[in-house]
Amino acid sequence: MSALREVQKLCLNKRLRLRGYFLDFDRLNHKRITGSMFDRAIGASRLPLSVAQVTELKNQYCDDGNSNS
Repeated sequence: MSALREVQKLCLNKRLRLRGYFLDFDRLNHKRITGSMFDRAIGASRLPLSVAQVTELKNQYCDDGNSNS
């Protein structure tokens, strides 16, 4: 199963909205965060994701060149 589908399934089961976690790091509402901010937002959500799944999501959504960290 892809990482995105897994996150969608987990959020649906837990009735969790990830947007709030990401908004904490996007104070100016640019709809963009860095790779390290992405890591912290996912960590704050406490979703049980593997490192490979987080990396897959970062590669899909981050464009700052920091997606491999």
